[in-house]
Amino acid sequence: MKRLLILFLYSFFGVIHSVPAQSQQERIPLCGTPTVSDPVVVAQAWKNTMEQHPEMQRLGKASGMSRSFALGAVDTFFVFNFTNFGFDLVPAELKATGLNTHIWVALGELANGNIDSVTINELLQALEEKTGERSRDSAKGIAVLSRELFGDPPNVDSLFVKGAGDGKTHFLVCDIKDGWAPGSAGGYVAGFFFSVDVDGTPFFSNRRDLLYIDSYPGIFYNNSRNVDESLNTLAHEFQHLIHWNYDPDEISFFNEGLSEYASYVCGFGLRSPGRYFENPNVAFLGWSSALEDYSRAALWTLYLSEQHGDTLVKSFVQNSISGPDGFNAALAQSGTGSTFEATVRNFHIANILGNRQLNPAYGYRDTLAFSGKPSVLKTVLGSTMSGSRTALMPLAADYIRILAAETLRTTITPTLGLLSIKGIQSTDAGLTATDLTQGVPFEATFTGSQKSEFLLVVQNAEPTETVGYSYGSSGVTRTSSAFELAHDDGVSQYSPNMNLQGGDTVFVRFEGIEGGIIDSVAMWFASTGSARLFLRDYNLQYNFTAQPISGFGGKAKMFSPVPFSVSDTGFMTTVVGLRQFAMSSFPDFVVEIIYNTSVNPMLRRDTSQTVYHSFLSLSSDPSQSGRYIYQSFGDFYVRVYLSPAGENPPSPIPLDFSLLQNYPNPFNPATVITYDLPVRSRVRLTVFDLLGREIAVLKDGEEDAQRHAVSFDASRLPSGVYFYRLTTPTFTETRKMVLIH
Repeated sequence: MKRLLILFLYSFFGVIHSVPAQSQQERIPLCGTPTVSDPVVVAQAWKNTMEQHPEMQRLGKASGMSRSFALGAVDTFFVFNFTNFGFDLVPAELKATGLNTHIWVALGELANGNIDSVTINELLQALEEKTGERSRDSAKGIAVLSRELFGDPPNVDSLFVKGAGDGKTHFLVCDIKDGWAPGSAGGYVAGFFFSVDVDGTPFFSNRRDLLYIDSYPGIFYNNSRNVDESLNTLAHEFQHLIHWNYDPDEISFFNEGLSEYASYVCGFGLRSPGRYFENPNVAFLGWSSALEDYSRAALWTLYLSEQHGDTLVKSFVQNSISGPDGFNAALAQSGTGSTFEATVRNFHIANILGNRQLNPAYGYRDTLAFSGKPSVLKTVLGSTMSGSRTALMPLAADYIRILAAETLRTTITPTLGLLSIKGIQSTDAGLTATDLTQGVPFEATFTGSQKSEFLLVVQNAEPTETVGYSYGSSGVTRTSSAFELAHDDGVSQYSPNMNLQGGDTVFVRFEGIEGGIIDSVAMWFASTGSARLFLRDYNLQYNFTAQPISGFGGKAKMFSPVPFSVSDTGFMTTVVGLRQFAMSSFPDFVVEIIYNTSVNPMLRRDTSQTVYHSFLSLSSDPSQSGRYIYQSFGDFYVRVYLSPAGENPPSPIPLDFSLLQNYPNPFNPATVITYDLPVRSRVRLTVFDLLGREIAVLKDGEEDAQRHAVSFDASRLPSGVYFYRLTTPTFTETRKMVLIH
């Protein structure tokens, strides 16, 4: 029966642990174009090559040499090697040709079977004839769509004369040497455009419109071939070739963003904004070829198309001026009436307001979960706050949220440089946006409105310099309704998730909010029963791929779990009051629902989630050793309600020293040990066995006067009787506990 339940669980939950040795996350495609666009890199690579293989210079393509582009023709190509920063000679055969494209395949990849005739035909079809259902026009190939959207490739001949070539773009499918191997961390070079092939560079130029596509692991991977993995690369690199024809010096951020957009319109999804949203404080136009850079550039270009359409996109590509000046020229040419600075500012605002218009059918082409909005520098419950940012990166933006204010007076003051500040007031009447002047107080009121939120979008207006600033606010905090934290979408998935068994635990993570006290937790169940509730700080260092469940929750926020019963299965009608604990809602915290050995209620969840907040741990799983954490495919119906901290009495200071009985006891494998300190004291909390051997030190240092709770994980210890001892300069007490596996 337990085995059947496990199989059922796997149909609803994704395993976080035991990630396969070869996972999709190992094959994150990256573009090599920014690397080979650096003239210093190219010069050093040719120098390295000449030192190691001087004979290669004699093999350089002779000026004006005749070339055969008939099927079956064999040619030798210079291919950039990303591992040794040099050039390899790669012989390849012309295996397919169409109206717009030639496909060459390295002889070595044909010989080892990585590329076969079926793969070649699929590549040609995608380039020439059709794209997938998510494409803007599935009846057209990548080459056709790219030309319509962006313009024409240079079409050079062997003398580098534009427009004098054979009218076709050459694609070389080969194993791009980038150091990737099964088990490698990070991405691999999926393809690149090398300008030396079209710009008149001697010796190591292949003298044609040429794009490089990776065969391993880009197409052949894990003993199978999948052309789909490389199609977004075909579209991405094609844009680079076209863009060079009009503006060979475009900055990488703009160029890569347009190539990401090319993949999107050809139906291969958009790179997830998640990596950028995790840390939006980066130089906006900066580029280091990190995944975060691609994430930011992809979202930026999508925003341009949303706001201004393909007219601007095409003008942008075909404008010969590089960087922001070229962008402003394209804006003027397309008649948008905006500027680069204004567009960046509006982009930051749209991100935090969630104004994404991404067609759901297009989706995201990687699986990174994200919240849909960039991370917030600070969220405060109440009108009083203060803080500072020492270095806001060029053209980057910070977000500061102020909740539950009745009146508000806020000031943002830079220490150096220029800021652009937008204040967005959210009330029952909607949103009101106001420009704030740096260093000048701004006042807002929320009287008469149930909704009270003030959002500050603080952007560094300097294009190349960092800016520091301080911020602060004061005013009257409203004391009416509690503030709700929720992840669910309001619609239950039927049937509920599962009938959790005794010892299983549900975990729901919430982002911390400063200035708040946790009032209560509400839940929505589909059946009656009983369980226990416990809260912990979230462990920011938790590693989902390596750690067991004991590492997920950090410091305990409560003394012991609170039992509760479910008698009403109405929407969020099961409420556990927690006001008596005076628990802060900051930092991030985890709500745990611990199931009993008796009848357990069925907790509802919704259908999906954009970022993983909900998890569970099975008390027994034959496929794993011990307890492991699983991610839910939907958010559990668990909501937390907060009040401003000023409404709550401070946590009482204990009258005497005390060591309480651990809970639960007996336990398996974790328990909570609670003790009281009436004054600040030096504390040592230890665990030892029946023979008096010390096996764990849980606390050793100064601690404040209050009640403390410490979690003890005994998963590595055998069953038996153990003792725990609290020692201070004036107090010592020992208690017994029982571990039963």
